[in-house]
Amino acid sequence: MKKNMLVLLVVVGSMLLSVQAQAIILSPNIDAYVEDYERSGVLDGIPDRISNTGALIPAKGILTAREPFSSGQAIDGRAFISYDISPYASRMLSSAILSGRGYRTDQREEGNLAAMFEIYEGDGLITLDDFYRSGTYLADVDFPSYSIPFFADPDDYYDFLEANDTFFDIDVTAEMQDLLDNLADFSEFKITTTDLSVFIYASESPYFPLDPRFADSGPRLTLNFADVGTNAVPEPATMLLLGGGLLGSVWRKRKKV
Repeated sequence: MKKNMLVLLVVVGSMLLSVQAQAIILSPNIDAYVEDYERSGVLDGIPDRISNTGALIPAKGILTAREPFSSGQAIDGRAFISYDISPYASRMLSSAILSGRGYRTDQREEGNLAAMFEIYEGDGLITLDDFYRSGTYLADVDFPSYSIPFFADPDDYYDFLEANDTFFDIDVTAEMQDLLDNLADFSEFKITTTDLSVFIYASESPYFPLDPRFADSGPRLTLNFADVGTNAVPEPATMLLLGGGLLGSVWRKRKKV
């Protein structure tokens, strides 16, 4: 009987130790950037194209002849990330974090370039009209500029990016809770900046597909729930009650013996 009690205690203890708030990590259902692009060098405030590639590039300014493949074009690019949150309507969050990585692409400029992040209830699509959308301000993330030296070995280049990329984690708990309470189907994030340019890794395909460190480099929305739902593990209090019941049952059987 003592052996059975010991085994039961070990099992219940393991269950309690394994109980953590379950992290649900969402990948975007779509991410892209919308651009007002003018060869004349004068922006007209009207979006012209949507780019859905391996990068999100918020940018604003004049592309000079020093930029590759450019000669004075004007650009105003605004990046968007959309997540399907419909399965989690009315759930109670303990935390929500938007995370990702990127760097400043205009290496001629010294200092940081801030990218502004906003959130709003979306429709799961990214269209030209989203160019005009505004949302609730979340944070400014600074992306420092740095010069990328020449690397003969691609692995050295990847090592350099891994060491110098800017990794961001933005707390969006309150804003996401409002969306879940309002039964929103999609949460969408808008990223803008005031200069050239920020490169943020997108989710469609790894930007550097041959290096496993970049295989999952796109933006992620991590949700932790305070309640117990279909996508959460039992709370510690529930596990304590379960374990106590099991121990009590064994104790009663032991007394009868």
